[in-house]
Amino acid sequence: MLENLSVTTTIAFTVVGAWLAHLIYKKINEEIKIRRYGGHAPSLLGWKDPLGFSFLWSLTSMSVRDLNLEFFHDQFCRTANGRRRPYNYEVGLCGHRWIFTADPENVKWMLTTQFYDYGKGERMRNDWRDLLGNSILTADGKDWQHSRQVVRTFFTKQRISDLDCFERHIQVLLPMLGGGGTVDVKDLFARFALDASSEFTFGIDINSLNEPKTEFAEAFETIRATQALIERAGAFNFLVSRKEFRRQIRIAKDFIDRYVREAIALSPDDLDELDKKDKNYTFLHACVTSMKDRERLIDEVMTVLTAGRDTTAHTLAFCFFELARNPDVVVELRREIEEHVGFERPPTYDQLKSMKTVQNCVNETLRIYPTVPFNARTALRDTSLPRGGGPEGEDPVGVPEGTVVVWSTHVMHLSPELLPPESESESFPPAHLFRPRRWTNWHPEPWTYLPFNGGPRICVGQQFALTEMAYVIVRIFQRFSKVELKMEEPQLTPKPHKWVRRGDGPELAEKFVQRSPSLATEITMAPRHPIKLAFYD
Repeated sequence: MLENLSVTTTIAFTVVGAWLAHLIYKKINEEIKIRRYGGHAPSLLGWKDPLGFSFLWSLTSMSVRDLNLEFFHDQFCRTANGRRRPYNYEVGLCGHRWIFTADPENVKWMLTTQFYDYGKGERMRNDWRDLLGNSILTADGKDWQHSRQVVRTFFTKQRISDLDCFERHIQVLLPMLGGGGTVDVKDLFARFALDASSEFTFGIDINSLNEPKTEFAEAFETIRATQALIERAGAFNFLVSRKEFRRQIRIAKDFIDRYVREAIALSPDDLDELDKKDKNYTFLHACVTSMKDRERLIDEVMTVLTAGRDTTAHTLAFCFFELARNPDVVVELRREIEEHVGFERPPTYDQLKSMKTVQNCVNETLRIYPTVPFNARTALRDTSLPRGGGPEGEDPVGVPEGTVVVWSTHVMHLSPELLPPESESESFPPAHLFRPRRWTNWHPEPWTYLPFNGGPRICVGQQFALTEMAYVIVRIFQRFSKVELKMEEPQLTPKPHKWVRRGDGPELAEKFVQRSPSLATEITMAPRHPIKLAFYD
């Protein structure tokens, strides 16, 4: 028995020793690569917590309380330490090195300069495979290039300037807002965006504004909620049950599959005829001209449908929340609408683009509430970032293959280091305040304002989304002269955000205390609770 125990112990020690040796070798090899391409960014945890458990615990506990934004703002400040370039740090998480940045030069580097060094990576594809497959949002390399080429052909000015689709659904929405009663615009805008997006994408009116309990609409909402939970759980999302999630995905995809089959059955001549003459030519038809793979087509339709609904709906909800608190902006909006188009007829595409106050309201909403407050890329080969290392943060950072780099659009949009000096006058009001007029004479520096990403992977639906949001704002304020908040004023956050203040040497300052709805930051930034408003003639 002692002999057997000795053999067992020997095997156990051998296995553990081999595992430790492998980890040590891996770390040494990684360190060689880091130094070859630059160096380290400031370590948030150092040797106090090499596996990052305290970081994961803090992130999870803040996440369940919808305090992700506060958490990440504070982490950037913790690693500032008087550095000239403070918006970079790294963390070891369960043996893997993660880099966090809000430095525009680093973001530009990943999205343009060294574009082919960075991609979505396997983790992103694994988390989204059930819902989106290998579509434009998840693919890398040649798969992404093909998807991009197919998708972008449909998002031309000719397509997005056809506003009839929006008008049909706005005529359903407007009566639901009237009468001075309290309505939840978060819910209504989500249903409106789903109807408009589904018609644009594959030619079907889901009619969720009138019938929110249809099988497809309910499946879509369940899918969105579960995918948000998967995102929120991060490294622990393997604990999220996917049985019902996959069943609902199957319901949604089977529904779409009927129309995919019909589109595939059309001849090239039929598709060409539709493209030239028929307004029923959809995104799906455009995809079918370049690919015939049913599963791939379903994934692309689901991708555009998912992206087209939540981003638009949530931005509109935030925008009207702010407009309800800023009646002077509503007066200015209506004055502009009256001057450019009047209150009776729908606006044209060119009229929408000429309305500066409308455009400023959308831009200001996207600045304070960017639809994707955090984003990430994975190094596809050994590479670097241009800034973040060295005593002042001016030196390169080495990024071995497989390293995840997370950046925060939200931090960049509100960083005092990247904005003009604040003024109580109209020149540049405090950054956390909703003041559309700031956009009259201010243009963000390149790569500091990225509501739709940038570089080759910039959102192909950007102009479509901006046009849809502007159209909704104009049509609603053609019909109504006033909007009021019918919910409790959001409470001040429990403690001020800490920011790095402008100056010769950055110093911590209690800078950012924002009155806002409870913010859910999962797939996209969204109001956690209903946005209750009342509209008046």
